[in-house]
Amino acid sequence: MVLEELYTAEYQSKPEDNRALMLVTDGLGQALWHSCSEGQKLKPIPSEGGHTDFGVSNDQDIELLKFLKRLKQDKDDNSPVSYEYVLSRPGLVRIYQFLKNLPEWGNQPDMNDADTIIQLAQSGNTLCKNGLFWFLCGNEVYTDSLFNKIVLKVFPSKHFTIS
Repeated sequence: MVLEELYTAEYQSKPEDNRALMLVTDGLGQALWHSCSEGQKLKPIPSEGGHTDFGVSNDQDIELLKFLKRLKQDKDDNSPVSYEYVLSRPGLVRIYQFLKNLPEWGNQPDMNDADTIIQLAQSGNTLCKNGLFWFLCGNEVYTDSLFNKIVLKVFPSKHFTIS
């Protein structure tokens, strides 16, 4: 996706314009678009915001963090759990694995592909639907990453985009 796809050619920027973007793919991209002068095209300012430490604020997120730390330790990876580790296509698989291991889900199949989880969620698989919902809006991870890590820092004038 390019800036021209989000804003038409008729748009005239103002010096106070800021736009925030969060792109969830195989990683987690976060950026700011900023205009320095009247009528100038918005310029992207990239960041490595997806690599910030995953902060938790409720009991379920604490349990998820513990699970993710165990996954990393099993691979001899002692680096902190980042937002990108949770909010990405591989992160959806990790959330599915976390939920699958909860006692209330019983014996569920392993899933190692985000597309499969999404397709099964669309087909009505309850665990996949719960995993996808939790990934998108059923937790505070997404909103915390977007609002606390981007919006409050760059204070976009009117727009932020999640792709």
